[in-house]
Amino acid sequence: MLSALSFLPVYIMYFLTKNFGKLESEEFYSKFNALYFNIDVRYEFNVLFHSVFCIRRMIFAMLITLLNPYPAFQIMILLHLSCMTMSYVAFNQPFKVNLLNSLELINEIITLIMTYHLIVFSDFVRDREVQYKVGYSVCAFTAFSITINLIFLVSTVTIAIHLKFKDRI
Repeated sequence: MLSALSFLPVYIMYFLTKNFGKLESEEFYSKFNALYFNIDVRYEFNVLFHSVFCIRRMIFAMLITLLNPYPAFQIMILLHLSCMTMSYVAFNQPFKVNLLNSLELINEIITLIMTYHLIVFSDFVRDREVQYKVGYSVCAFTAFSITINLIFLVSTVTIAIHLKFKDRI
């Protein structure tokens, strides 16, 4: 079961690239739009976003379990994953809406900053006072991330409700 779930994002990548020419057709969209919802399908590389996102999460889970005794390697791999994902989002802008691209880029930057904080909490820094003080920074970036995402969510829902009521009048 686990191996089938691990293979699913790879199969979705194959499926979407194989059917790239059909992505904008109404029939294909009605059946498979969940695989590339809100993605700018003009560029083939963009349709891989959701699959790459899932693969990145699986790598993250494997890092936690398999490389538990090696925190330095965990941090290095996480830093590389964050940099690659941030570069991908910045250069490809995979979403149809620029606001989603900006939000995703902000989230990736915050993820990268938080990953750099992990260095302080590893064996590289043994001073508990420094770790304690850097913890405030972690809390601040977490609060900032939650605030940005909540503002986006509330504004999006508010605009949708406003448009719905405007159509009824």
